[in-house]
Amino acid sequence: MNNISKENRIDACICLFNLVKEEVCREILEPLSRQVLLSPDSYVRSLMADALCLKDNSCCAITEEHLIDHLVTRFPALEVNKKIISQDDRCFIKKAVFRGREAVVKVMYVTNQNVRGRMPSDCQQANRRFIREAHFLSRIQKHPNFPILLSYNTETLPYHLITEYESQGNLLQLLQRTHDQQSRLEETLLLQMLINIADALQYLARLHLVHRSVMAKNVLVGDDNVCKLSGLHSLRPIDWGPLAEAEDVNDDLPLKWKAPECLMEYHYSTESDVWAFGVVMYEVLTLGCPPFGNLSDEDVYNHVTRGGTLLLEACFEDSENSLMKQCWEWKRSERISFPKLSSRLSKMNADLKTAGVARMKSRPYPHPLFAHVKVAAKREDDGSYTMIKESSRVVEKIRSEDELYHETLKKLSHQNISISILLKRCSPEIQIISMEGKFGNLKDYVLSGRKGGSCEKGALVTFLSQVASALDYLHTMHIVHGNLRAEHVIVESSNQVKVTRLGRSRRLSTRPNEETSKDCEESADMPPDATRWSAPEVISQGRYSHASDVWSFGVLAWELFAAFYDSNIMPRQTIPYYNHTNDEILQSIKKNQQLQKPLSCPDWIHFVIQECCSYEAKERPPAIALFDCLTCRNCKWNGPESPSLVAGKVQVVCLGQHKLLTVGAGEDTSKASVLQEDMPLDCARWSAPEVNFKGRYSHASDVWSFGVLAWELFAAFSSGENLPERTFPYHDLLDHVVGVSFVSNNLLQKPRSCPDWIDIIIRECLKYQAEERPPAIALYDCLTCRVPRQSWLIKLWIQNHNREEWPDLTICQPEDARHVLKEECRPQREDIEKMCQKGFD
Repeated sequence: MNNISKENRIDACICLFNLVKEEVCREILEPLSRQVLLSPDSYVRSLMADALCLKDNSCCAITEEHLIDHLVTRFPALEVNKKIISQDDRCFIKKAVFRGREAVVKVMYVTNQNVRGRMPSDCQQANRRFIREAHFLSRIQKHPNFPILLSYNTETLPYHLITEYESQGNLLQLLQRTHDQQSRLEETLLLQMLINIADALQYLARLHLVHRSVMAKNVLVGDDNVCKLSGLHSLRPIDWGPLAEAEDVNDDLPLKWKAPECLMEYHYSTESDVWAFGVVMYEVLTLGCPPFGNLSDEDVYNHVTRGGTLLLEACFEDSENSLMKQCWEWKRSERISFPKLSSRLSKMNADLKTAGVARMKSRPYPHPLFAHVKVAAKREDDGSYTMIKESSRVVEKIRSEDELYHETLKKLSHQNISISILLKRCSPEIQIISMEGKFGNLKDYVLSGRKGGSCEKGALVTFLSQVASALDYLHTMHIVHGNLRAEHVIVESSNQVKVTRLGRSRRLSTRPNEETSKDCEESADMPPDATRWSAPEVISQGRYSHASDVWSFGVLAWELFAAFYDSNIMPRQTIPYYNHTNDEILQSIKKNQQLQKPLSCPDWIHFVIQECCSYEAKERPPAIALFDCLTCRNCKWNGPESPSLVAGKVQVVCLGQHKLLTVGAGEDTSKASVLQEDMPLDCARWSAPEVNFKGRYSHASDVWSFGVLAWELFAAFSSGENLPERTFPYHDLLDHVVGVSFVSNNLLQKPRSCPDWIDIIIRECLKYQAEERPPAIALYDCLTCRVPRQSWLIKLWIQNHNREEWPDLTICQPEDARHVLKEECRPQREDIEKMCQKGFD
């Protein structure tokens, strides 16, 4: 049917359609009719799908047998075995002979939606992967360490590709088959296999491609034990330059082969392929043992993003250990390159051949395939500072000639600080030992709480107060911690935490005639992994002070509430600025893009976080103010311009968008003044119609916003816990539609918990005409009146409405209510009416 005209093809299909509808003919013709479902003409396919009563939500339209028959018809030189070698829900693979060569044919299933020309998102993704694999295979045919592509089609159904058959399957299968046999694969052969893989990756790097899924399972092995890198659907192009990279947020690649920057930032590069190659070395040299075998993906994520790697096994030679360590350098710029890898592996192989059989037999057997796998200790070393992270403790070695600093550290004694000091005689080196807490570190402890662990939300403030207390103590001892984060706080019990990891701390030199070091600074290089917790002056200039510790405290507080929030979010989303690279963080801070408030974080704690993360160091509160706020019901900042977070009181903040109104000639108020200015994009839901449409700001536009705020409070009280999205003004409308809804008088619905007299206030505030809204002083009068019906605003409302419209207005507010004023203290009628606009009635 592919060789005749479209008109004839459609006519023939209609005839077949009518025949298939006849029950007598259907049984005979149906198998043949299914071949028509693969027609290049979408109309013909859709028509035949209707004839065969195929439904979109039913299973695949065409069986493997029919798909293979179709391909054999198209390729007379193709012979396909009946047995399926491999399959998943998207494609299947069979062994074949193509033009006299052993081959495998990979075919994508054809779904009923594909037949009708529809492509659901999951199907689109599978198709894209298949097309990428075929494209890249066709592009790299000149290299001996990639599969040989014999034919492919990704334009008409069914999508398929035919490659040369590799007799020994994938490398992982080969390694595991020989793992427990007496005659293991020769070491020279293992090294040669690694050289093949390194050469293939080096070739990709020259083409500015990154593989992203380098693992033994994605390496095919042929008759001569030549390795060929497959899994090319994961390839991505990278830009030019020494730090070229690709980014893919929505990947589904195996996690245990990923470099730290891939896990935290989704950034892939040739250097991340080097990291994965190191993991493949582990697979090859252990004869197929799974990396991090007993650990879950989440545990591996936490381990690698904190600087951990695989444990180097007893069966590895020193030269192999050294090579893998160079693949797993934390900084990607410090990892070994593929040309050097190939060169080193070739030299190791040559040395092994020279050493002969004796050395080959001396290598210990690798551990069993699925034994309990440990992970290596994390180690940092920059000359003056060395850190070794072991399973139960962290040892930080510091070289410092400052004897006063030594003595100060030895004297530290606080219930919320854990530190053990070892001094070497006649040596400037100090060892600071931080033991693991009984319940691990604070970050992991809080994460466990959202999964049914012992951490409760109420304990978070207690923990924060203890960290603030420890921080204040350090500052009184003229020490800045310099590396504070939730992972560097240990949990001793359900109500006690201790700050640890003082190896990066610094002593501040007090100025003459000053008792404190509050204004002192110390310059030092920032630890490479500390950017996300460091103040802007530390990132840009390496300036440490009390204030830089307070910034880190604010980020730590954010971590705790982000970690506690939701068991469905990934652990990476509890990392500060998780959607930024390290290089982007400082620019984001400069643009005042603060960490978003976690949904579980109380407003007053969010105020604390915001104050701690003020851009200017001098604007941050001292640690003692944090401790005071977190432990006291009536808490105040010591700073003159900081908010007072007093129980039972609130304050209006975020005045960055306020406007100054000009008083008109002959007037003593600005009640009728208007300022023209563009409305911020995120303010539509709280802004009056005249602000939405014309950018006209006035007293009346603030009153409108007050009405929306009042609605928010009662909506949150009614349904905020169960349906938080419904506490969002006009939650069912898009931003650009909100203003239009005002014209049709589409007002906010009364919340269930809202008293009638409060609803009247809200309705009066949300009058469409600005001059019809009451002045703010009238709102204050009404809300502070013990009997709201006697307030100026409600009296006026009653005058203007028929009795049948009146709700129950007999309500009285409690006499002891904190906000209720005595009659003589309330605003006078003339003062209220003085602020009413012309036209208000």
